[in-house]
Amino acid sequence: FNANNISTDLEILKEILELLPKKNIQLHLMSNNHYFWIKKLLKYSDKLTIFVHDDAGKLIKKLKKQFANIDISIVVTENSNFEEVLLKDINEIVCLCIKNPGYSGQNYEYSMDKIINKYVSLKNKYNFKITLDGGITNKIASKFEVDNFVSASYVLDNNNSRKTIIDLQTAGKYINNE
Repeated sequence: FNANNISTDLEILKEILELLPKKNIQLHLMSNNHYFWIKKLLKYSDKLTIFVHDDAGKLIKKLKKQFANIDISIVVTENSNFEEVLLKDINEIVCLCIKNPGYSGQNYEYSMDKIINKYVSLKNKYNFKITLDGGITNKIASKFEVDNFVSASYVLDNNNSRKTIIDLQTAGKYINNE
């Protein structure tokens, strides 16, 4: 989605895999050419979780069939229309909570509240995890009973990044449904 994003440098992935050989690496593909990127990524590891944007679920089915050895999961946005029946095949959903995928430093879109709550209500029925990505702050993190948060600029732009990470990690214990 953003050709200038530094995340397209796969040498960084190679370095991460060398530093953390036993860790499962999660990658969020923000691309319209999933096959191209997945084939490139498989050269580095087959122990990947790859999150793709797919509003209809058709791509998920095709990718899971072609790349059966890797975990393919879904990214939803405020414009997604993902079919509930496909949730049985998903291990994790990333709720992308910003307007423009591929660009860091954006604010959380409050229109995502309803969407996140919808998936939280289905989480136990279909046994998947939920990750929130984009515009995440302690205040946002404390609103939802989800499994993980992705928060780059909020952490990196903070004077005490370590404390901010710990605050985000514990935010779920203090759910605030304002």
